[in-house]
Amino acid sequence: MTDSAPRWFFIALAAALAVRLFFAAVVPITGDEAYFFYWGLAPDYGYYDHPPMAGWFAWVTQRFGEAEWVLRLPAVLLLAPVAGITVALAWPAGEARAWLAGLAVMLVPVEFLNIAFTTDTPLVLFVVASVLAYAKALDGNRSAWYVAAGALLGLALLSKYFAVLLAIAYFVFAVTSPRAERRLSGFAIVVLSAVPFFAVNLLWNYWHCWANVLFNLLNRHEGAGLGARSWETVAAYVASVLYMLSAVAIVQLSRTRGWARAMWANPRARLALVTCAVPFALFAVLSPFRTVGLHWFFAFVPSFYVAIAFALTPRQLRLNVFVLAAATALHLAAIAVAGVLPLETWQRLRIYDGLVMTVKSDEVLDRLKAFTPEFALATEGYSPSVTLSYNARRQWGAGAVRASGGAVPAALEPYMIVFGRGALRARHDDILTDVARLDAGNILVFRKTPADPADYEPYFERVEYREFEVRGAKYYLVLGRGFRFAPYRDTVLVDIRNRWYRVPSWVPQGECYLCSRYFGQPTCPAR
Repeated sequence: MTDSAPRWFFIALAAALAVRLFFAAVVPITGDEAYFFYWGLAPDYGYYDHPPMAGWFAWVTQRFGEAEWVLRLPAVLLLAPVAGITVALAWPAGEARAWLAGLAVMLVPVEFLNIAFTTDTPLVLFVVASVLAYAKALDGNRSAWYVAAGALLGLALLSKYFAVLLAIAYFVFAVTSPRAERRLSGFAIVVLSAVPFFAVNLLWNYWHCWANVLFNLLNRHEGAGLGARSWETVAAYVASVLYMLSAVAIVQLSRTRGWARAMWANPRARLALVTCAVPFALFAVLSPFRTVGLHWFFAFVPSFYVAIAFALTPRQLRLNVFVLAAATALHLAAIAVAGVLPLETWQRLRIYDGLVMTVKSDEVLDRLKAFTPEFALATEGYSPSVTLSYNARRQWGAGAVRASGGAVPAALEPYMIVFGRGALRARHDDILTDVARLDAGNILVFRKTPADPADYEPYFERVEYREFEVRGAKYYLVLGRGFRFAPYRDTVLVDIRNRWYRVPSWVPQGECYLCSRYFGQPTCPAR
């Protein structure tokens, strides 16, 4: 296989793209993807919980259509540039090793099968491209490549805050390299080149309650800490590392003498090692305190397969590729079996109601459409709201039904708002929705669990409760007539403001949409 590695690389790439495009067309939209879809419908230079790049990507794909496979094209096609950049990074290790490194990246099961368009999609692209530019800069200490690495790092920072880990890795690389190869000036150029891009995000936060800074640095970490179950999150982290980095490759490294010295002696191998090891080490530090998701690793996995290309023999790399291919084939077989089983097979699962709502959204929406236009439609959380809204847009037609009762711009219709406190994540609905416009109107709240009257009756003149079933999943409706905005503002919106929009007193603020809209003040009270 070593001599034919380029041929197998392109065969695997073609197979992966075909499989990913098929799944992109047949798998229903997920909550996160629908969330980013609405970012694209209301383009901005920032969003509640992340910088703006995913929204910009979504806006571009929407120029070509709103079908699932179109919206997922950036994620589907991402594998090609990432695998190609991996080959380019590993090329100095030898042609055969480079192609095998690219093959390995493609055949990590979750990479081969991943079709979801999320904030990780642009992050992965810009991180691996930045590492390649940094490697090019090392080849001749050329400032233009350092500028390119910094600009790409800046674009990664506009995708997701995890890009900060790459900046830390660059710093570690610069200060730990042998003195003759130390390029602190190059690192400085990278940082300065990234600053203008990140300044865009800071400017948006200044004028928008510091929303995604608060979410990423403070709000999402509330309750995190050591606990009785910390060993489980650590064990899950170790399992994730073995899964993403290949247990076979890790065993091979452990049995290879002098692998670390061999990597460290080569600047490109050292760069690959550091840009993988530093993020993974920081994730390990976090793992006792919170669950580390698989998607956290995506941007830094290619560097691992580049690094081992410099340390392992082609025979070892070939074995690793075979094992990854076998694992991917098993994943595909399991998906094929699950796909042919009736939906009701999963009825005992706790997530069954959400599964039916996603897979059979048309049947759920048929029950809800009858209530429009008398009622504005709402749910209890962002995921059901955006998932049903996206599917209603496909089923009913864009703008055909004013499902929000005028609480959102017409370009977003049909849209189901989030009623109540919701959760700390994905609160972009706070930006899109003006619930004050529904004062004295009627609101229907779709729920997956029975309603607590205390959550609704103080805010309506009359409340009625109903329920219905779809494919054995039970759903609940709250029909509120005569919405009373004033008590809703003084309880629910005050709680939202105090829990998620209180900026530290030492942070300068421009304006906050929540407080200026509902409380007549440009900013919210400080912590």
